[in-house]
Formats: sequence, structure tokens, C-alpha cells
Amino acid sequence: MENEKLRQQVERLQRDLAGNKAALEVMGKASALLEMISESAD
Repeated sequence: MENEKLRQQVERLQRDLAGNKAALEVMGKASALLEMISESAD
């Protein structure tokens, strides 16, 4: 029973981590894009 709870918790944490990684990737791309736009505006 405890193993099942732990397995579910690990699965949830892995999904959370995957979501956080995706969000960081998007933020990094957005930051790079904004930097390119600001450089071209100069």
C-alpha cells in the first residue's frame, strides 16, 4: 500500500518537473526573442 502511494507521488513529481522544464524552455526562448527585437530596434 505504501509503495503504491510513493509510486503515485513520484509520477506526480515527474509530471510537475516536465512541466517546469517546458516552462523554463519557453521563457528562455521568449527572452532570446525579446533580446533580438531590442537589438534590432537600436
